[in-house]
Amino acid sequence: MRGGRGPEGGPSGPGLVSLPMSKVEIPETHYARNGSINLAYQTIGHGPIDVVFLSGGLSHLDYSWQLPPVVRFIERFSSFSRLVIYDPRGCGLSDRSTEPATIAEGVSDAIAILDELGIERANLFGQFDGGSTFLALAAAHPDRVNKVAVDGAVCRFAGLEDLLVPFDRRDAEATAAGMESIWGGTGLLELVAPNHADDPVLARWFTSVNRAAVSPAGAAAWYRHLGEIDIRPVLSEVAAPVLVTNRADTRAVDRSQALYLAEHLPDARHVEFPGEDYFLWVGDTDAVLDEVEEFFTGKRPSRTPTRALATVMFTDIVGSTQQAADLDE
Repeated sequence: MRGGRGPEGGPSGPGLVSLPMSKVEIPETHYARNGSINLAYQTIGHGPIDVVFLSGGLSHLDYSWQLPPVVRFIERFSSFSRLVIYDPRGCGLSDRSTEPATIAEGVSDAIAILDELGIERANLFGQFDGGSTFLALAAAHPDRVNKVAVDGAVCRFAGLEDLLVPFDRRDAEATAAGMESIWGGTGLLELVAPNHADDPVLARWFTSVNRAAVSPAGAAAWYRHLGEIDIRPVLSEVAAPVLVTNRADTRAVDRSQALYLAEHLPDARHVEFPGEDYFLWVGDTDAVLDEVEEFFTGKRPSRTPTRALATVMFTDIVGSTQQAADLDE
């Protein structure tokens, strides 16, 4: 296993809330190599199944441990699995450039991480374009996949009449330029977490993780990349069972994407949840994760803990650690 330790405790600064791990220790960051590309990953937990999680969009592993709701999300997953999380090429702790991975490169990178860890068959959970990558992986490498769960996934980002998703390619470059100009600010927070967009702690974390993940030019390149996604031709080749979930009213990804996936995948189950927030770790997180856990393990959680931190962001930074400890007892 290649790799090394990152900075102790990860990044810190005003507004970033650190939560002491009650069940999960902050893991070491290691690297898998795919050709000339170094891919940063972490493993958490010692459960009986392997689950690989790829969040949608742009990420930075160290910053995942700086916000309590994100930590709780990871903790819940690692309670029943050995969880693998990683930064895609082009962002975070993986090798950087202004060009994001294509779907084919993303599939190849995921296989490289499975090989590095010696995982023959994995369960996959992807959001947004992470879901697109994992469905393509399941189609191309059915021998490496047990089950796939996707949330708010994209089958084709560009507009299609059968998807009812408006996307005008003539406006794509203007939108990419606009994203470049607002990157590192809170402009996108209203889209991905509208019910929590005015929370100052979330806002500080969000702007910090975005700046750490990629440069403004990298963010614009990622948006242009989204317009090229189209995994419809491979959906019929996905033999693995797939759980398709989404929140009904999020503006980040239209619900028609989930409906299309559920209709065109050979073995799919679709569960829709109420809500506007795209971030899974805010809102009713446990409702979604109950479905995902049952799908992967075959067992419904017997008791769902109260996850107050998933719906309430702390604005009292000084008192947040003690409050987190109290909630976890």
